[in-house]
Amino acid sequence: MHPAEEFLDMIGLSRTFRRAAKLRTLALASVLLAAGCNTLDVQNPNDPDAGRALASGGDVRSLVGGAFGNWYYSMQNYGPSTTTATMADHYTASWGNWGMRAYSNEPRIALNNSATERSDILQVFEGPWFGNYGALVSANLAIQAINNGLDIDETDPSQTDMVLAASTFLQGATLSNIALFFDKGYVVDETTDPTTVAFATRAEVRDAALAKLDAAIALAGASTFQLPEAYLNITGWTNTQLRQVANTVAARTIAYFARTAAENTAADWAKVVQYASAGISSGTGFSPSITGDGGINWSDPYKAAMEDWVSWSRVDMRVVCQMDPAQPCVHPNNTTEIGRPVSADFRMTGGGDTLLADFNWHPAAEIPHNPARGLYHFSEVGHQRYYSHSFDAP
Repeated sequence: MHPAEEFLDMIGLSRTFRRAAKLRTLALASVLLAAGCNTLDVQNPNDPDAGRALASGGDVRSLVGGAFGNWYYSMQNYGPSTTTATMADHYTASWGNWGMRAYSNEPRIALNNSATERSDILQVFEGPWFGNYGALVSANLAIQAINNGLDIDETDPSQTDMVLAASTFLQGATLSNIALFFDKGYVVDETTDPTTVAFATRAEVRDAALAKLDAAIALAGASTFQLPEAYLNITGWTNTQLRQVANTVAARTIAYFARTAAENTAADWAKVVQYASAGISSGTGFSPSITGDGGINWSDPYKAAMEDWVSWSRVDMRVVCQMDPAQPCVHPNNTTEIGRPVSADFRMTGGGDTLLADFNWHPAAEIPHNPARGLYHFSEVGHQRYYSHSFDAP
């Protein structure tokens, strides 16, 4: 397979291109038989190239809006978010959906990165890969259009600045996700020759992500603009807020990269502090979270599943025992009631009002899990802070 086609295949595009090529070949053969020597130089208006598909500023602005959605759902969809949360013993669930049971079982098993795996489990791998690279390709096309002279809005120059900064941020944010989630990936931007694309190590992908995030920080600091509300179904980030998010993502990229003690020691923690000090908690801090619209276009599947403490999941006891050392780190059985954790932390007590607390308690008899699947899935503590936000406004 040609390197360019291999790259397109990895981001989920070449299958479409190949099918289209086959259809065009069949159509060409039919025309040859029917028309003999007549000219075949006929334009197909239903198969536009990128130049025509992205001919207006509105086209490009919409493309970047879709890229934000792909970037968001690449990591926040049910797979991989619920799977990685249970693997990390952050939450616990014994259900088989999205590989939660399989990959949080004890002892742990190796990931089955195979095309024959169940489709919902494949979402754990394919969602981050296709979602991030889909967003990255869209960002690259937007920047190419601007570099080729397109004005996003001829009456408002700040719109071109906005799309350029937002697209550059997406380049960095998507590559960051690839570096943190996979062992290797492709580093591509608006200047990449697809015939030269080759795998890069995750460290190389991380470094490319940080370079793009630095560029986004600089672009957002050089102009005044606001992202459209449609990009994340929130009041659009201002240029200052985009800088804050880019700094936070950069800090996260370095801090979360380590997979060994040696890598953790080698991390540039001074740079993490530098980025974090300019992040979303600096100055006028803000929450960059999306606002749900009832699940029509926007929701938070991660919170929807992990904060359904009644029938779906609970906070893992390995977290609970850190809040209250008197609690066991593994639930003893499916009948013994441990009791409510004791803590002075407002997140546990709500100041006496359990509705204001982040955590809630439910007796052992209400644990929704099958004991035959492992008592280590059991917990009497749920998390409720973000449940209503999963589909609707907080």
